[in-house]
Amino acid sequence: MSENENSQPEGVKKTLRGGVDPQVGAATRIKKGEVRNPEGKNGQDYISRALKEVFGDTAMTVKAIRGIMTGKSAIAKVMLLEKAAERLEGKVTQPVDLNLNLTLRDRMKKAKERMTNHNI
Repeated sequence: MSENENSQPEGVKKTLRGGVDPQVGAATRIKKGEVRNPEGKNGQDYISRALKEVFGDTAMTVKAIRGIMTGKSAIAKVMLLEKAAERLEGKVTQPVDLNLNLTLRDRMKKAKERMTNHNI
C-alpha cells in the first residue's frame, strides 16, 4: 500500500467516532502546563464556614457545647467528649506489630520448603 491509499482525499474532513469534528471544544480544552484547580478544592466549604462561625464566637461555642451536654442524645455527648479529648491530648495510638524483614527470596525459600515437606 502506498501513502496515498491510507490518507484521505483533500477536501474530506477527518471526524471522530459518531461523525464529530475533532475541533469541537478545542477552545475549552486544558492547554499544556495549565492548571484549572491548583488548590484541589471544589469550592464548597459549607461545613468549614459553619464551624468557623460557631467556634469563632466563644459565647456561641459554649452555648453549643452546653446544648449538646444537656441534651438527650448520649451518642452526641460521647462523640463530643471523644473529639475534644483527641484535640486536647492527641489521638490514641494503637501499636501494630509487623514482621517485615522477609525478602522475596526468603519467602520463596520457605514456600519451596513447604512444598517439599508436603510432597513427602
